[in-house]
Amino acid sequence: YKTSIMPMMQCSVSTVRPFGAFSPHQAGTRRPAHTAARVLCTATPPVNRGGGRPEPSRPTTATSAVAGYAKGISLSPSLASQQLDDEDGEYSLNAPPRKTKTVCTIGPTSCDREAFFRLADSGMNVVRLNMSHGDHASHQQVIDLVREYNAMGRRNLAIMLDTKGPEVRSGDVTQPLELRAGETVTFTIVAGADGTNNRIGVNYDGFIDDVELGDILLVDGGIMSAVVRSKTDTDVVTEIVDGGSMKSRRHLNIRGKSANLPAITDRDWADIRFGLEQGVDYYALSFVRTADVIYELKDWLARAGATGTSAIGVLAKIESADSVANLDAILDAVDGAMVARGDLGAELPVEEVPYWQSKIVRGCRKRGKPVIVATNMLESMIKCPTPTRAEVSDIAIAVREGADAVMLSGETAHGSFPFKSLDVMAMVARRTERAMLSYEGARRYGSEESDAIDWIMPPSRSMNSLSDVGISEMFAYHAVTMANTIRTSLVVFSRKGHMPALLSHYRPDYPIYCFTENEAVQRRMALLHGVTAIYTRFSEKAAVTFDAAIEELKQRGYVKGGQLVAIVQSGRQPIWRSSSTHSIAVRAVPRDVVPDDSDEEEEEKAKAKAAKVGRAGVTPAILT
Repeated sequence: YKTSIMPMMQCSVSTVRPFGAFSPHQAGTRRPAHTAARVLCTATPPVNRGGGRPEPSRPTTATSAVAGYAKGISLSPSLASQQLDDEDGEYSLNAPPRKTKTVCTIGPTSCDREAFFRLADSGMNVVRLNMSHGDHASHQQVIDLVREYNAMGRRNLAIMLDTKGPEVRSGDVTQPLELRAGETVTFTIVAGADGTNNRIGVNYDGFIDDVELGDILLVDGGIMSAVVRSKTDTDVVTEIVDGGSMKSRRHLNIRGKSANLPAITDRDWADIRFGLEQGVDYYALSFVRTADVIYELKDWLARAGATGTSAIGVLAKIESADSVANLDAILDAVDGAMVARGDLGAELPVEEVPYWQSKIVRGCRKRGKPVIVATNMLESMIKCPTPTRAEVSDIAIAVREGADAVMLSGETAHGSFPFKSLDVMAMVARRTERAMLSYEGARRYGSEESDAIDWIMPPSRSMNSLSDVGISEMFAYHAVTMANTIRTSLVVFSRKGHMPALLSHYRPDYPIYCFTENEAVQRRMALLHGVTAIYTRFSEKAAVTFDAAIEELKQRGYVKGGQLVAIVQSGRQPIWRSSSTHSIAVRAVPRDVVPDDSDEEEEEKAKAKAAKVGRAGVTPAILT
C-alpha cells in the first residue's frame, strides 16, 4: 500500500562524505533475559532469519489479526503471515536485527551487570554515558561492562560520551519554592541567594547582559516559565507565567537565545580526555553553536593521534537557536548529529521542533552521516509500564524520516521500566520498518515519491567529476538498487568503514553485514542504519574470506542454504591487491547437505532469477 509522507525540507550539499571515514579537520550462550509480556501490538513484529523475503509461517491468533488488518490496506501475503520466532514470544538473538538502532542512557537503574546485560540482550546498540551525572569512576564501571559484553562476541555495542556542555543553572535553595502565576521572582548573580524572599542565584555572570525586557525565561525546558520585567547590574526581576516547584540547580534557558559561554568547558575537556583514554567510539558535543567548535575538537583529536581507524566520531547535538541558524555549516563539519529536542524546544517555539527535526534528519541523510532523534521518546514509561499512543507515533515518525537511531534517556537511566521501554522502542521501530516495505508495485528509484517512501537518495545529479568519492558513492547506490531488485542481503568487507557507511546511506531493504578485522570500526558500525558488523580475520585469498564469511552468517542464522547474497568490495582502498576495482558478486549460499530433487529445483529457480536480473540490465559479476 502507498504511504503518504509530507515533503521534507531540502538542504543543499555537494558530495556525500562517508561517515565511516571520520576524516579529521586538516591541521556457553546466554539467552535473553527479557520475558516480559509484549504490549501495544497484537500484530507482532516480523522476524526474518534469512537474507531474502520472509517465509510464511503457520497461522496464529496474532497473524490472523494481521491478515484481517491487511484486507483493508493490501499488505502482501508474506508480510501478513509474519509471527514471533518461538513459542514463548521472545526474539531470537540470531534474527536479522532491525535497521533503526537504539541508544540507551545508562544510570542507576541500569548500571549493574545483570541489568546492563539484559538491556544489551534486548537490543541496545549504543551505550550513552551522560557526563552531566556521575563521575569518571562510575562511568569506568559501565565501560568495563561494555568491554566484557563485546568480548562475548554475540552482539557489538558502541560507547557514546555525551558532554555536559555550557549550562546556565539556578543556585541552591533552602527548600523548594512553590511559585504561582503572577508572583515576582528575582534571579541574581550575587552570591548567597538561597530562595529567601523569592531571590534565587544564577551560576553565570553574563546572565544580566544576555537577557532583555520581555524575554521568556524557561526552567527545565518549560516546566516553569517567567517573563523579564526589569533588570539591574546584578538582578533580573521576572513575573511567573507558568508556576511550579522551583528546586535547586534548575536548568535555565532564554527562549530564542543562547548563552555566551565557552563552547567546551574545562569540565568537558576533562571528560573528553577521559573518553580518549578509555577508547570511546563517539563524542556527542552539547550546545554546539557554530562549526568552529567541531573543528577545534577534531584538531585536538588529530594531535592526540585519534585518526584513521582509531578516530572517534564527533556528533553535534542540535539544541540551541544558534545551532539551527548555522545548521548547514555544522552538519558539513561533524560526523553525525543528534536532534536534542528538549533544549531545542526550550530555545525555540515548541511548534518549530517537528520542522527542525525533519530538516536535521534530512540534512544528515543527504550528507551520508548518522542522525539520532532523542528526548522524551517514551517519557511516560519512566513511571508507567505502557507508553502513550502519541509516544508510539513519535518513534514511528522518526523511523519513517530515516533516522539512524532513536534514543532513551531517563527511561533506561533511572526509570521504573527500562527493559519494557527498550522492548517497546525496538518493537515499534521494527514494525514501522516492515510497513514501509509492504506496498506493492515497481520501485522508481530517483523519483520524488520513491525517495520519500524508500529512503533512497540518489547521488547528486550535479556531480561533474568522477572522483574516488564520487565513484564509490555511485557504486554504492547501484549496489543497493541491485540488492533490492533481487531481494537479498549485502555482505561487505571493510577495514575503515567507508563502503558500509555509503551502503547504509542508500538504505537497502535488507541487512548489510559488514566484516572487518578492526574492532574500532566494528563498534562504530553499531550506530549505522541497517549495518551489522562482524569481526573476522581476512585471509590472504579473497575467496577463502568470502567462504568463511558466508559460513559465519549461516552459523548465526542470518542466511540459509540456497539463498542469494551480494558480496561487495570497495576498490577505493582494496583489501586484496587483485581487487583494485569496485565489484559486486552474487553468490548462492551453499547447502549443508546433498540437495534432493526439490532443493535442486529451488536452486535452479534462484539461478534463473539472477540471470533474468542480468538481462534486465544488472549483471552479477559472479554466480556460483
